[in-house]
Amino acid sequence: LFTLLIDNTRKRSAEYYLLLLSVLLGAHALLMSSNFIVLLLSLELISLPSYVLATGLTPGKRSAEAAWKYFLFGSTAT
Repeated sequence: LFTLLIDNTRKRSAEYYLLLLSVLLGAHALLMSSNFIVLLLSLELISLPSYVLATGLTPGKRSAEAAWKYFLFGSTAT
C-alpha cells in the first residue's frame, strides 16, 4: 500500500500491479506457512516477481545488471 501511495505520480502498467500483488500473495503465504515446503515456495513467490520489479520494467543496461545480480544472490541464498 505504501509503495502505491508513494509512487502515484507515474502512470504504471497492469503488469506492475500484478507483480506487486504476487509479492503480496507470497508474503501472505510466508506468514501463514506451517511446513518447510510452503515456506520455500512462498519465498520463491516473493523473489521471482521482485527480480522483475528490480529491472523497473524498463529496458536498460543498469536495470538488467541489477536484476541479474539480484537473481544470482537470491538463487544462491535459496
